[in-house]
Amino acid sequence: MSKSLEARRLIDQAARRLNDGRFDQALALADRALAMAPALPPAQALRGAALFRLGRAEEALAALQRATAADPGDSQSWMLQGVLHAAAARVPQAMQANAAALDADAGNLTAAMNMGLLLMREGPAEGAVEAFRHVTARDPNHAQAWHFEGMTLVRLGALPDAVVALERAVALEPGNADSLLGLGFALSGVERWDEAIAAFDRCLAIDPGREEARSLRFQARRYLCDWDGHAAEAQAIADDIARGGRSAPFPLLATHDDPLLQRLAATRHLEGIGAPALQPGLPRAHPPGERLRIAYVSADFYNHATMYLMAAAFEAHDRDRFEVTCVNIGRELPDDAWQARLRASIDHWLPAAAADDIAIAEELRRRRIDIAVDLKGYTRFARPGVFTARAAPVQVSYLGHPGTLGMAAMDYIIADRHLIDASNRDGFSEAVVTLPGSYQPNEPARAREPTPDRASLGLPDGAMVYASFNQISKLTPDVFAAWLEILGQVPGSVLWIWVQHPAARARLRARAAAAGIDPDRLVFAGTVPIAAHLGRLPCADLFLDTLPYNAHTTASDALGSGVPVLTRTGQSFAGRVATSLVHNVGLPELAVADAAAYVDLAVALGHDAPRRAALRARLAANLPTAPLFDVTAHTRALETAFAAMDARQRRGEAPADFAA
Repeated sequence: MSKSLEARRLIDQAARRLNDGRFDQALALADRALAMAPALPPAQALRGAALFRLGRAEEALAALQRATAADPGDSQSWMLQGVLHAAAARVPQAMQANAAALDADAGNLTAAMNMGLLLMREGPAEGAVEAFRHVTARDPNHAQAWHFEGMTLVRLGALPDAVVALERAVALEPGNADSLLGLGFALSGVERWDEAIAAFDRCLAIDPGREEARSLRFQARRYLCDWDGHAAEAQAIADDIARGGRSAPFPLLATHDDPLLQRLAATRHLEGIGAPALQPGLPRAHPPGERLRIAYVSADFYNHATMYLMAAAFEAHDRDRFEVTCVNIGRELPDDAWQARLRASIDHWLPAAAADDIAIAEELRRRRIDIAVDLKGYTRFARPGVFTARAAPVQVSYLGHPGTLGMAAMDYIIADRHLIDASNRDGFSEAVVTLPGSYQPNEPARAREPTPDRASLGLPDGAMVYASFNQISKLTPDVFAAWLEILGQVPGSVLWIWVQHPAARARLRARAAAAGIDPDRLVFAGTVPIAAHLGRLPCADLFLDTLPYNAHTTASDALGSGVPVLTRTGQSFAGRVATSLVHNVGLPELAVADAAAYVDLAVALGHDAPRRAALRARLAANLPTAPLFDVTAHTRALETAFAAMDARQRRGEAPADFAA
């Protein structure tokens, strides 16, 4: 037998040993084949594959590179090179190897999956979606590809498409708790609450320890006003956190008025999500003598409550002293007027939704950003990993998450004297910066449509109209019971509320009827553009706030429209925002201490039209000079705070509480 034929026989034997898991024997046979025919590409490929499975990475890589040099169409050897490069954190080489594998054989689905997983981590995320779709187009039953496609689409904010992919993943692998959790999250994002609850139920049936699924399920039920067992479930979540469990921090703000519990939950959540660790070395600040460089990070730079508050503040920044970058981790919306307005008012716009957290942090370091400002916290589409990786020498939590982030790398939180004081200071891991007015910026004059007549809104003329336009998830059974008590004591009054889901409306009407209140006294407002909403608000006589999560933007919308807001002061940041707002328009008496005072004042105002008129007149007189709507003064105070933070850092001083 010729050496060539003998070598091929040995290669066949080596391949069988490799498939049988006898890697040492496969390696020995491949070496014998190479000794007989050194230029035979399959022998190098088999040798590399055997070394790969034996964990001899560098030897394997050398053999596989020789194999592809001899045969560039060897897709499997390219794919294995990609795995080895990725394991050694050689990301560009891993990308190139997987791309070569797919060029050689588009049917190499392992290479496509590996490429997708790399792109999920390194970006661009759109490339990851393409890679996973490459797999599912060729293998529609590839559950993992559907799962990762769905989770990447969640990250990109493409929730309807994410639902489709995750539904397919769950259909193929009904026992995958990760897919069910992702599906529940995506369904919640498109407000398919009943289906989201069902997904969370299935997730918890498989893995009862999934605390995040439990807390998200609790939140989804609140959007439906499904309050059966509400108190017991809330207590169970608190008990679980106390025992070492985890809960999504943001939904907790609406159910637990306990800053220490919120801090514990935030810290545990951060530990659980595996955010990137602190990158080596403190980022460099900008050179002395140049403008201070501020980077705001958000997914909400569009027609969103964050922009309703922040748009004028961005425009008010002193461009001679500050260089402003906005890092968009959300959607690029060229036709959105709010996003266009923002982009025209800043120095730099950085699209970053498709980049991973470390890549964003590294880019901000490269730009020598002095202060990175997180406008998201733990709200939807947040990217806390940008900050755990230390994007800037000073990092600040502001506006987006009304509570602590429990993050060692977050240096400061922006507040005011009404939000954080000695009574709740221990609930915050950050150093506290106290602004002189309200922590919340507001535009003094916003576009609004003319106020319609009450009848066109379904409101009775001449009646006392109580209103609340909070997200329905902020409503609790106790608050709604207080509202019904108020209606019961003010004959003919109505409650005008924003509730969209038919099941939620039906439950509220049923509770009203059970309390002896005509359900028709609940008037449900529709969803309208912001200018129309601001125009209709003056039809309300009194805005009724919620607790433990107050109205925030919604309350300042009401106040700016001339509608007094009655609030209760809670213990947590989220439960004190409206207290801050009413103080900053000169109506401090509308922030009361307890439920009894809340009901009593609402009833008294309901019976006293002259008192209500005087209150509205005082609010109208205060608005032109109210600190709440002096966005220039607010921005100057914020800039003073930024400059002080930067100066402390440059002096080598640790973050510390201070008043701006």
